[in-house]
Amino acid sequence: MVYFDPRGMGGSGPVREDGDMGMAAVRADFDALRRHLGLDRVSAIGWSNGAMNLILLAAENPRRSRRRCSSTARPTSTRRTCSATRSGSRY
Repeated sequence: MVYFDPRGMGGSGPVREDGDMGMAAVRADFDALRRHLGLDRVSAIGWSNGAMNLILLAAENPRRSRRRCSSTARPTSTRRTCSATRSGSRY
């Protein structure tokens, strides 16, 4: 089992630019981690913005997704998220 911290959250470093928190950047990071681990397909759990990213990942490349569990899939406020994480806040 692997836990993925998106940019600016949990154990990852602070966000430097607004584009770093975009949903496309988070999905690219998740896919890069999948490739780094040598996994062809993954089962994943996501909540809030992570759930929305899982839904989009599965739609963009259904062959990479084995199973998904999504809870409260809704986009979050990118502007608020970027401001909070740039200042070093974690939420």
